[in-house]
Amino acid sequence: MNLHGHLAIASLGYVMLEYAVPWLPMYQLSPLLALPLVLLGALLCDVDHPESTIGRLCLFISWPIRIIFGHRGITHSLLAILCLWYFLGSNPYACAIIIGASTHLLGDFLTPSGIPLLYPYRKRYRLALITNPFSEFIVSASAIVVSYLYW
Repeated sequence: MNLHGHLAIASLGYVMLEYAVPWLPMYQLSPLLALPLVLLGALLCDVDHPESTIGRLCLFISWPIRIIFGHRGITHSLLAILCLWYFLGSNPYACAIIIGASTHLLGDFLTPSGIPLLYPYRKRYRLALITNPFSEFIVSASAIVVSYLYW
C-alpha cells in the first residue's frame, strides 16, 4: 500500500474509532493535534524502508532495521505495536500514534504481500483485497469519503 492509502485508512480509523470507542485517551486531545499524530503513526511502520517518506527522514534508523529485519518484518507486527505502547506509554499522544501504526498494519494486511502479524513467527497474514493500483485507489477514495461523511 502506498503513502496515500495509509493516510486515508488512518484518517478513517481516527474518525470511526471516535464513534466506536470515544473513551480512548487520544480523544482528550484536539483533533488538530490528534489526527496528525495518527497520520504520523500510520507512516511509522515503514521506517524499515529507506525509500519511504519516514525512512528518508530517518536513514540512520531505516537502513539498520532494513538490513536486520527486512521490509515488512518486525515493524509490521503486533510486537512493534506492543513496543510502541511500552516505550511511549498510555498517554493521549501515544494512543494516537499507536492507533495510526495499527491502521498501517490493517492497510498492509489488505495486500497480497500481507504482514508477519505474530513476528518473529514469519507466517504472513493477508486478506488480499488490494491487488492492483485501481483497487488501492477505490479503497483509499472510499476511506476518504467515509471519513469526511463521519467527521
